[in-house]
Amino acid sequence: MKQNKLLVIATLLAVALVAVVVVLMNQPTEQAETAAPATTEHVSTEGQPTLGDADAPVSVVEFGDYKCPSCKQWGETVYPKLEEDYIDTGKISFSYINVLFHGQESILA
Repeated sequence: MKQNKLLVIATLLAVALVAVVVVLMNQPTEQAETAAPATTEHVSTEGQPTLGDADAPVSVVEFGDYKCPSCKQWGETVYPKLEEDYIDTGKISFSYINVLFHGQESILA
């Protein structure tokens, strides 16, 4: 009987210790509290092809490659809906920046 009491007390102490460690590990650090606020600056799209209202509240910038199969798929499936719902209605401006990540083939494209 005395062994059972000691086992229960030891288990409760272990659970309490784990709970204290979890609470302490989830406390925000000073660094997180003093982090800089989110910026509202836009990526520079000067000299890049841009569609939509230049004064739109949201600016979307695609970084793509003309030789990229995933970029092509996005352009065929997502872009038309984005254009219809957001660019054409003036909710966003859309810019494209060509990023050459498929080597010589990208330069030729």
